[in-house]
Amino acid sequence: MAKQEITIPYGFIPRDYQIPKWNYIANGGKRAVSVWHRRAGKDLTEWNLLICEAFKRVGAYYYFLPYYQQGKKIIWDGIDGNGRTFLSYIPKQVLDGKPNSTEMKIKLINGSIIQIIGTDNIDSVMGTNPVGCIFSEYSLQDPRAWDYISPILLENDGWAAFNFTPRGMNHGWDIFQMAMKSPDWFCERLAACYHPEYNPVGGGVGATGVLTPDQIDKELSDGRSPSLVKQEYFVDFQASSDDILIPLSLIDSAIDRDISYKNAPAVAGLDVGLSLTGDPTALVIRKGGKVIAIEEVRLDDYDEIAGWAYRHLMIHKCFTVLVDGIGWGQGAFQSLRRLYPSLTVQSVNVAEKASADDRFARLRDEVWWQVREWFEEKQCSIPSNLALTDKLRAEISNVKYDFTPSSKIKVMGKREMKKVENGGKSPNLADALGLSIYGSATAMNQSFTQINKHSRVAS
Repeated sequence: MAKQEITIPYGFIPRDYQIPKWNYIANGGKRAVSVWHRRAGKDLTEWNLLICEAFKRVGAYYYFLPYYQQGKKIIWDGIDGNGRTFLSYIPKQVLDGKPNSTEMKIKLINGSIIQIIGTDNIDSVMGTNPVGCIFSEYSLQDPRAWDYISPILLENDGWAAFNFTPRGMNHGWDIFQMAMKSPDWFCERLAACYHPEYNPVGGGVGATGVLTPDQIDKELSDGRSPSLVKQEYFVDFQASSDDILIPLSLIDSAIDRDISYKNAPAVAGLDVGLSLTGDPTALVIRKGGKVIAIEEVRLDDYDEIAGWAYRHLMIHKCFTVLVDGIGWGQGAFQSLRRLYPSLTVQSVNVAEKASADDRFARLRDEVWWQVREWFEEKQCSIPSNLALTDKLRAEISNVKYDFTPSSKIKVMGKREMKKVENGGKSPNLADALGLSIYGSATAMNQSFTQINKHSRVAS
């Protein structure tokens, strides 16, 4: 029987704007990031790229998506715009046995394995040894998957390619910014078209021409949110989706705003993190509407955390501090009260009922709404020259909210924020700012019974 010649890619021809990244990986490139607009053909292109690479070097090749079910829907059961299944881009003649639909695993006759994996199950990648990986919709993934895979690829000289549409200034923004500056990474950012009213900020932006300005205007006239258009079609990291609690534009308008604060009392918020899990303890001090200190540290001993906080408080002559009293925070709260009686210390349980419980699901939601109102009043200021200003800015801009079935405001939970929106990191700086804003120093001194009241020592 005559041998049958099969060409890979199998019936796929990349579009012109898809070729640079394709060629980069095909010619031995190791790290690549592409920020493409919605409907740019990210998954079809990179699925075929993965297939091609699997025939060049025998090994395991993983296609990561944020969720297992998403991988099943988009790739395993997916159909492209021409009605062709994604799996059909792998010719049957090169399959070694029947594909495993449960594990979404495909064995090839050359010994390579291709598998689709959801990063919602981090444990599934532990102990593996892939030589090539696609991280699709990385801005929506749990970034810890890349943390696990990166050293493996470094050791075995493997490659990784990332694609996504922006989702605010989260870990997608971080890896894009890093790649832009690194000579060892391919990096590109492509909008759907050039449009006179949409010019994304933060790095050079090309255009695919997949859509026209008239089509964009039609989307808007049909009721599509301008913020969503900026994000989805013009790859704008700074566009705030409709469920963002505090738009980035509102935060940016507060940077270096000139306000008066000289006679206002200093108030601090302390959010305690567990350094063993990678979360720092955060301290934010404000004087009236102006943030005057943003600090963080990685410590696990409560007395050491209290001492660190006290030193910064004294530098800024701040004697009032609100502490997130849930979990680890309660230990630091007790240490501050015991060791530094000159301080007025308040433990805030953000899980308890809100004072306006007809509007908010719990106190944490009310605290965050006060942060929003603080920015909306436009009487606040955050200095740009503090080392952690950009980090605080990014954390605040990623906070999302929704409504409960009873129409109460509910802010995204801290665990969910840590998992996806904030790059696998707890938004402790943002929470510390919220604590500093919650209530007022005067109200605290008069009303809260948990306050440790002592005479202040002369500074």
